[in-house]
Amino acid sequence: MFWYFIFFPIVGMVIIIIVAVLLGKRDRKKEAIKMEENKKNLLSSNPTQAVLQYLDNNKEISEYTFINLEISKTKFDILYISKKGIFIIYPLNNEGIINGEVNEENWLNKTHDEFVLKNPMYNNGKDIEVISNITSLQSGIYSIAVCTCASEINIIDKDEEYNVCKLEELKEVISSYPDIISENDLVIYYNNIVNASSQGE
Repeated sequence: MFWYFIFFPIVGMVIIIIVAVLLGKRDRKKEAIKMEENKKNLLSSNPTQAVLQYLDNNKEISEYTFINLEISKTKFDILYISKKGIFIIYPLNNEGIINGEVNEENWLNKTHDEFVLKNPMYNNGKDIEVISNITSLQSGIYSIAVCTCASEINIIDKDEEYNVCKLEELKEVISSYPDIISENDLVIYYNNIVNASSQGE
């Protein structure tokens, strides 16, 4: 009779633990699915924030980051300074396949249909000139179009100054540039840009 009072509570505890473990696994799976959905929503609905989050998760390639920066009536979605140079980043959330040439005004974007996509780097000489004037840098200012949702990118004539990549390739692309800016100059350029933006130059 004594075993009755020991056996059933133990069995009950084992059942409770098994149920708790199974429910915990189910909840973790639901949470993982929810996080993946949130990530996809961020990539498509807010590509700028997706790129910022990516840079934040890869601190070793990013020193100073600016978002929605406006200088001399020129607006930069993302501008950041690192030892690798100053990068003007154009986030794109287009899905499907992107075809074109880096110096063409328009690219083709194929999903279930085909439509024209404005090349964000076309005629961006003014953007580069604004940053060059503020920092006195004559080289080391680069433009990158970052595609957060594209399944395939076929852009011809990508070079050092103008590049196009998927979000998950951004670290590799940036890391391929040589270090050209010293720690001291990083601070100077950062302060120059902050001053220029606050003065509305």
